[in-house]
Order: sequence, then C-alpha cells, then structure tokens
Amino acid sequence: MTDDNLRNYVAEAGIKDAACRKLEDKNGVFRTAAFQASCSAKYRDLFYDESAWPEGAELRDWVMYSAVAMELQVNDSCGPVGSVGIVTYNAHGLNTGRSYLMDLCNDPCIFVIALQEHWPTPHNLSVLNSVHPEFMAYGVSAMGDRLKSGVFKGRPYGGVAFLWRRSIAAYVDIIQGSSDGRCLCMSLNLNDGSKIKLITVYFPCSDAGMNYVNELSSCLGFLESVIYTGEKVIVLGDINFACDESHKVFKLCREMFNPPCIFNCDALCSSADRVTYHSSSMGHSSFIDHFLCLTMFVA
Repeated sequence: MTDDNLRNYVAEAGIKDAACRKLEDKNGVFRTAAFQASCSAKYRDLFYDESAWPEGAELRDWVMYSAVAMELQVNDSCGPVGSVGIVTYNAHGLNTGRSYLMDLCNDPCIFVIALQEHWPTPHNLSVLNSVHPEFMAYGVSAMGDRLKSGVFKGRPYGGVAFLWRRSIAAYVDIIQGSSDGRCLCMSLNLNDGSKIKLITVYFPCSDAGMNYVNELSSCLGFLESVIYTGEKVIVLGDINFACDESHKVFKLCREMFNPPCIFNCDALCSSADRVTYHSSSMGHSSFIDHFLCLTMFVA
C-alpha cells in the first residue's frame, strides 16, 4: 500500500484532509506496512474510529520516546570493559518500538537495556530473546491476571524486561519480578568485585484515584522487598512522575528508603532538552523517565 492508496481510502471513509506518510523500514523489522497519519481536529472522532481504516489496521498515537542512559564500570567475559552504557526505554509495544530498540542494541557502548511496555503475554516472553543476536533477555508480563479472567479483547499492555549483551551474561543474575509485571530486579557484577542491583519499573500514571494508590503501593512494596540497607541500587525506568520535592510521591519514596538516601540522576543530565516523552497528537511533552540511585555511589 502507498501513501496515496491509504489517503484515498480514508478520504472515502470521510476523513477528507488526512496526511499519510509510509515509514521506511531501516532495519528490516516491520512485519506489516507502517504509516504516520494525521488530520485536522474536526475529523478527530472519525480518525480514531477503527472502522474507518482498512480491516486489520491497528491505530496508535504517534509517540516519541527518548532513552535515558548512564555508565558504570563492568566486567565482561574477557575482563574489564571500562565504561558501559545502561539505558532505559519505554517501547510502547515491542513491535512499535523495535526499530529504535535495534538502534540501541547496535550501539557498542550499550550493554544493558531496561525495557518498559513490551506487551507480550506470559507465553510469548521468549520473543524478547530474538530482538538482537548479541543480546539475551528476561521479562515479566502484565497480562497474566487479565488472561486468566477470560478472553482478552483490545491491545496488550505493560510488562518490563532487561536485555543484556551475551558477553556479560556470566555477570548477570535475575533476582525477582513483580506479579503485576511492573517491576523486575537483576544484579550486575562491577569491576571492584561488588554488585549492583538494577530495578526496572513501570509505575502507574499519577492521579488521585484509589486504583493509582493501590498499584503504586504494590510497586513500592516490591522495591522494599528486594532492597537491603547498604546495597548499591539503581531504580530506573518509566516512573511517571516528576522527581523533585514538590511531588508527593517522590517524597514518599524518599521517606520509605530512609536512611538510604535517593540520588536523583536528573542532576547529571546536561541536555537542555529534558524530555523523555512527546505525543504529537496531544501536543504534550514530559520528563518522567529517570535513574534513581539508592546509597551514594555516583562518582
């Protein structure tokens, strides 16, 4: 299908001013044709009506996610490798985010990727090990309880994972994942012989409802169960709130892990464009993906 084919199709469905651009598959990972499409606000409701699009088409907001990274001194199978990158990335679905995920895997400085919102069900988590030939993976799904309750309709959601280079596999240990698929803990050997715990998280979106309080409490309870006083720990991922003293949830986290302090690594970000989420359709940007270090070991 071409740009013009899709534009003419939706025009006949009533979306008269649609702009359609076919996306280039740079890494050969698309299983179907992919397009970026937009229209004026007056056709918004029709635009989001899936019956207006070709059968089998799946609509998603055009969203850009940036990866956030830091470096540590880590061993690999040949000895010390020096500074290596650890990246957190919300893929918004493995198929949607696969192209950029491949770019991260192809970066020789990146050794560990903390992934959020990969979307596979518990039975399909093995697909994470086929993302890139140089990377191994372990993930937890957010779909387990939902699938047990009956036939699932709609798009999948959630889930977190770690991907790491095969060359450091002997220095990686998976510790535990949360039952709701929002948290996963692993440990990594450092050059000085010590270990560091990495915990990737996908916290719920911040609101005032009781469901948010319950889901957040479950996440914080998991962190409390795997973190011990004096350990080197990095909590990284889609935290979904601003990491400053003005936010009540960040203050709650600081209080929960007292006496170990929380160092917010946002302070090490030199970029003037501090944005990790941007939605073109909603015109919204935010900085909600973070690295939090428990105990001060940042040089």
